[in-house]
Amino acid sequence: MYYEFGEILRRARKDCGWTQVQASVQINELCNKRQSIASVYAIDKWERGEVLPRLESIVALSKAYKRPELVAERIRAVELAKKNPHERELTRISG
Repeated sequence: MYYEFGEILRRARKDCGWTQVQASVQINELCNKRQSIASVYAIDKWERGEVLPRLESIVALSKAYKRPELVAERIRAVELAKKNPHERELTRISG
C-alpha cells in the first residue's frame, strides 16, 4: 500500500536513534495535547505502510524527526495512490 512512505518514516526514526516507543513520546510531547497523536501502534502501522498518518500527525513527525520533507512525501504518497485505482481501494488514513 504505502510501503515506500513507511520505509521513509522508519529510516527517519532510526536516524534519530529512537525506538517506536521513544518516537511516540517525543511526538506527543511536541503536540501538547491531552490525547495521543502518535501511539506506538500507529507508528508501527505507518512504518509498515498499512496506513498513512493524518496531516496533523505527519506535521508532528516532521518536527520531531527534523525532516520537513516528510509532509511533501506524504502528499506524494496520496497522489500516487490516486493514480493507481487498486491503491485507491486500499487508501486509508489513520490518526
